[in-house]
Amino acid sequence: MDNSVKQQVHEALTKTDKSELKTHVLSSKELDAKIEKIIKNKLKGNRELEAMVVDITKNVLVQFHKALWVKKGFWTSGLSNKSS
Repeated sequence: MDNSVKQQVHEALTKTDKSELKTHVLSSKELDAKIEKIIKNKLKGNRELEAMVVDITKNVLVQFHKALWVKKGFWTSGLSNKSS
């Protein structure tokens, strides 16, 4: 595309047009599907990355469990078997 044509198109679009176009592109289901497919393909064969994700997930769950255990006095008092 010629630079003058690009400039004319750029000048013709108002800020509202640009915002609407951006919203439309970002909310597109097709774009989401393409991005998801690319990420899945990149992650699929990478054993090292999978191992890192498993380690991170384990650590998060352990820390979450410890936090709940330490603060159990706060949340257990709200539990009851009675109907409201």
